[in-house]
Amino acid sequence: MPLAPTASYQVEFFSHQETAIAEHTDLHLAARAPSMAVANVVIAGAAVAEHGNGIVMLGHETHAASSGFRVGLNATNRTVPNGSPYSQADYDAYVQRKLDAGETPSSPEDYVQRRQELDQNRADGTRRQEQYRQEMTDIHGEENVLTERFLRNANGDVVRDPVTGEGRRLDCVVVNGQCGYAAEVTSPTVDKTQQIRKETNIRNAGGTFVQNPRTGELIELENTSEIIRLE
Repeated sequence: MPLAPTASYQVEFFSHQETAIAEHTDLHLAARAPSMAVANVVIAGAAVAEHGNGIVMLGHETHAASSGFRVGLNATNRTVPNGSPYSQADYDAYVQRKLDAGETPSSPEDYVQRRQELDQNRADGTRRQEQYRQEMTDIHGEENVLTERFLRNANGDVVRDPVTGEGRRLDCVVVNGQCGYAAEVTSPTVDKTQQIRKETNIRNAGGTFVQNPRTGELIELENTSEIIRLE
């Protein structure tokens, strides 16, 4: 006996439309569908099928807005462009995180572009830090240049910003005896106000030391990080 569909919202049915479907081995839909009346559409059950060469979903799977249905819009393409350095699984996981947070995910094209921008920024940041570290090493010697060091108190404990609850890891510390000089390496235009504010809060809370990973000794810092801007 056929089961009657259930819905928590008014459902609007559309007449049959011829739909061109491209077969994909990753099982992601390449079809477009009529606009939906609600934000989230969920189909569940042991099997849902359309007669003929239609869509078949087996097992107790739930297919929700990650299939591409949005309010007042046609179903969007959720396939990562060919040649993308990021996998379909990466994008699908991103979409699910956005939906779980009640946010609208970016299109695959925008997602790929933003990921590439972030990766490039990260690579540029690593290059700048290495450039500055090498310059300081040439002047002071490798044993006197520390990188990626957390601010700690006189007992060696990591101190967190009382406002954000976060610690502060310094880009570079040049050691001079028992004292150190801190630097924050960045691009010519990035605003570092929040990072320096957090660092100031931590210093005021007693976090004025870093630990030398080679010797284990605590190095007291003379300054809040100087901003070093490199291309």
